Order: sequence, then C-alpha cells, then structure tokens
Amino acid sequence: MNLERVIRDYIQLQSSLLGAFKVSYPDASDYSWLLDFPKGGSIVVGNDVWVFKKHGAGLKFSRETSEPYLVVDVHQAVDKGYLFDEWRVLQFLESCGQVVSLEKIKSEVALLSCNDGPFIREGTLLSLRGEK
Repeated sequence: MNLERVIRDYIQLQSSLLGAFKVSYPDASDYSWLLDFPKGGSIVVGNDVWVFKKHGAGLKFSRETSEPYLVVDVHQAVDKGYLFDEWRVLQFLESCGQVVSLEKIKSEVALLSCNDGPFIREGTLLSLRGEK
C-alpha cells in the first residue's frame, strides 16, 4: 500500500464531501461548535449518496450507495478539508477493508513529514506541504 497516495486520495475525497456539505447546507456556519449544523442528513458527491451524522465538533460521512461503504470521519476542523490526521486515515482504510495499525500509520506519516516530505504537521493535524 502506498500510504502517501492513499492520503492524497483521502484529502481529495474529504474536501469534496465538505464542499458538497457547504453547498447543501449553506446556513451551517458555526464551524467551531457546529451548533447550527444539522444532526444528520445526506449529500451527493459524484454518483454516490453519502449520509452524515454530526458528532462533537465533527461530521462522519458514510457512503451508502456502493461498496465498499467508505467512512470519512472529520472529527475536527470541518472547515479545513485539506487537513487530516492518522485517526482519520485509519478509519478510512478500515472502511476500505484494509487491516493496518494506527502505530504503523503514525510511523509512516512521521517519515513522510520529515525534512521536505509531502506532509507538514499543523498542531495535532497534518496537511500536504504547500497546500491550504
């Protein structure tokens, strides 16, 4: 498995989901506490219907229309689709049927974040170097 490619694809999917959410729910504007966000609903991205549920300060998206039933859990920073963390990647990989440990993901991401690697840490989250 090429983790860098998986993460790049994940970021693109996460950004598409959050963009579709913003278009479908334009009145949702409290990105800190999500107080005006719906508790749940659905959006369409491409040809797929994604169901979402609000939890804490995040949104969990589940693809319902085709297998595998992917999961994208944006548990914080829902206004920044370019950010990710190892937990999000783990949840996504597990929904794809991949068996991998959080420790392995953390280790590989740490290597990819060294020097001029493709990822850069921003507090507890990461992003692609040079993208915002």
